[in-house]
Amino acid sequence: MDWHGRQRGFASWRRAWIGPLALLLLTSSAPALAQDGAYDMANGGDTAWLLAATCLALFTSLPGFALFASGQTPGRSQATVLFQCIEVALLGVLSWTLVGYTLAFGSVSGGILGSGNAWMLANLANIRAGTQIPESAYALFQMIGATLAPTLVAGALAGRVRTRWLLAFTGLWSLVVYAPMAHWIWGGGWLAASFGTFDWNGGIVLATTCGTSAVTLALIVGPRRQTAIAPLGQVLTVLGAFLFMVGRVASAGAGAMTANDDAAAAMLSTLLAGATGALVWSALTQWRSATAGALSLARGTLAGLAAVATSAGYVSPGGATVVALLGTIAGHQVACLLHRSARIHDAGLVIAIFAGAGISGSLLAVPFLSPALGGTGFDPHFAFASPFLAQGFGVLVAAAWSMIASLVLATMVSVALPMRVSQDREANGLDTASNGEA
Repeated sequence: MDWHGRQRGFASWRRAWIGPLALLLLTSSAPALAQDGAYDMANGGDTAWLLAATCLALFTSLPGFALFASGQTPGRSQATVLFQCIEVALLGVLSWTLVGYTLAFGSVSGGILGSGNAWMLANLANIRAGTQIPESAYALFQMIGATLAPTLVAGALAGRVRTRWLLAFTGLWSLVVYAPMAHWIWGGGWLAASFGTFDWNGGIVLATTCGTSAVTLALIVGPRRQTAIAPLGQVLTVLGAFLFMVGRVASAGAGAMTANDDAAAAMLSTLLAGATGALVWSALTQWRSATAGALSLARGTLAGLAAVATSAGYVSPGGATVVALLGTIAGHQVACLLHRSARIHDAGLVIAIFAGAGISGSLLAVPFLSPALGGTGFDPHFAFASPFLAQGFGVLVAAAWSMIASLVLATMVSVALPMRVSQDREANGLDTASNGEA
């Protein structure tokens, strides 16, 4: 047989065996495909909804709160404060990826911290337990809180601290304060699992921890020497506040982890709370014989959102409106008290909004959990059968832990890096300083 004949023979042999060989490969891989069926278990609609809502939720910190905080600083420091807030948020992305997520949402082992199974977001499950979405999408959504929390802390110090100190402090604070609190309440930790403390969208994990940390830091750093706000600053503040509201509405809906009535109800409650807070704060400002302008509207919006964050998915829209109303009144009262204080300076009202309205909202939500008022009810099979005790204990733990940890971390970082900018730099504006100084 010539060479061409041998080639034709080989081709015939190959065609004869290709069918059985392919069938053998398919049947041998069938068990592996069955074992990896989790790849096919994700709900495409829920996953698409969560990813889209996460993109909108990014507006809370970037650029929402960054604009809100920078707009309330003197004109010659606005660019530096905007830069600081954005840099802190981006640092939060990296720290969350490296270790923050596994501390907060790693496998539960004792209820204090998550295990190291998700270090650097490695070994993420195909499906997050208790959901129908990929764990990668879940980690991305939870990253929103990890970027917002340190940005809120940075906003409380706007115009007074050096960038290097701020980055070092917030980087540590995210891992020591935020990640454990997220695990204790959202990640299957001891507060939620044993006592029944609840928090839908960060009224405790975000607002309480950031607000009480801001109190501690305000006592350490001292008052701002320059307080005049440029007219353009008010525009930035209002723009930032309503971008923040868009992000919080999206975040509340995404918290349901599925595109259903729970998500819609949480979004509706959050939007109503923001509107209520804006109007109530403005009315209270007018009632105190002051002019209610753009700043009142912006601050009230954030106060209403902070008040309803804990309960957005657990109470009816009407209940959320009442919670926002009462929480905003409480936040406004805290703002008035701090305005007369010589020791605690709250120029951007971060303390009043997130500590005052946030803590009040976390406690005021309890009566509206009743199914008779449209709430979801409270499971009595916890250490505290009373939801008020469960919430009160959770708020107390969050406040105490964040204040003690903030004091220790601020002192530690200040040993290596100066905390406050020089008096001349602050008087002349941070935007005129070199990168090393500001």
